[in-house]
Amino acid sequence: MIEKTMAARNSGEKRVIEWLKAWAKAIRDNDLASGRALFAEDASGFGTITLRTDGLDDLVEGQWSRVWANTTGFDFDWKGLSIRLSPDGLQAGVQTLWTSTGKEKTGEDRDREGRATIILTRNSKEADWKCVHTHFSMWPNCADHELLK
Repeated sequence: MIEKTMAARNSGEKRVIEWLKAWAKAIRDNDLASGRALFAEDASGFGTITLRTDGLDDLVEGQWSRVWANTTGFDFDWKGLSIRLSPDGLQAGVQTLWTSTGKEKTGEDRDREGRATIILTRNSKEADWKCVHTHFSMWPNCADHELLK
């Protein structure tokens, strides 16, 4: 993908980036209420510790509340960010990498890195984006790297 500067991005893409920044901040701050405000009530997801979640309550209880409290330094890879807007500008698909530091049960820190796909929708171009689906996964297992070549 050709990297676009912020100035070259259209207003729909800029608002997606604003949404992503708000969500990354909510994760870093372990602010579940602010995170919830960015999502649709019927949001679904696949997570790093959940196979599948259906509905925002399930997503928060099954994934966020268990992971965010043990995470520091979360951020997206802003340079490698890919945003695809629907022709009507009412749906956006985001593909990006992410990094953070997680706490082991022993209390030791460990690097956590992975990838995410995020689907956002809105009812009009003036409306705020709401997330309807996320798919977060960790990097493939190091033992599988030979298969990726």
